[in-house]
Amino acid sequence: EGCDTVVQKMIYVEDFPNLLVDGDTIVCNGSEAIVNVGSDIANCTFGWYLDTTLTSPFHTGSQLRRTPTQDETYYVKVTTPNGCQSWGSFGIHLMVPEMSSNKTKMCADETVVLKGEGAVYYEWTANPPDPSLEGQQDSSQIEVSPDVTTTYTMVGLGQNGCRATPLTKNVTVYPFPIPEIDYSPNFVDSEDPFVTFEDISEGSTWTEWDFHDGNKSNKRSIIYEFKDLTADSVYI
Repeated sequence: EGCDTVVQKMIYVEDFPNLLVDGDTIVCNGSEAIVNVGSDIANCTFGWYLDTTLTSPFHTGSQLRRTPTQDETYYVKVTTPNGCQSWGSFGIHLMVPEMSSNKTKMCADETVVLKGEGAVYYEWTANPPDPSLEGQQDSSQIEVSPDVTTTYTMVGLGQNGCRATPLTKNVTVYPFPIPEIDYSPNFVDSEDPFVTFEDISEGSTWTEWDFHDGNKSNKRSIIYEFKDLTADSVYI
């Protein structure tokens, strides 16, 4: 008779979900990691796997609590309320901090650079206290000028605030030597032109004598013979 009926059916089209990861992915050995996952699409479900076969999840839910003993990689399958699926992966890394310096021996007016690696956050202390460390205690790299021999301690922290075993570096500071010469006799005799010179400088570890006649020596103590006695005096 020409009559008709129109029936409408709604087809829902959904994007594939993206995996969002938040939590403790860099932790200390023996520390519990708490990782939360989510998606840009609401009300998704999550399955956790230890390999890419994705055959049987060892865990479900949006949160994983784990105490790894080695670096581990996790694969997460995300399923939307309408059945669209995708998966992503992330790793939990066990933090192994390292500490290095560009020198361990220096003079009193020099600068030493110490560097921390392998952690998320850093804490530095000095014993005895070093004023030049002020303002750098939470940096991955510090530049300090200690006045005396100092031991620097670095503690690496993970994302969850766990603290690794402290690492130390001793920086030996040598004071500038105070030049002092002892010699005997205090004159040169033409019949006995020998003078004994001795470096008695405080803090001295290496000596260089210059007798201003072309001769030099690196001996701490030396008996020197003067062969040119025409001058009234000589500077040593």
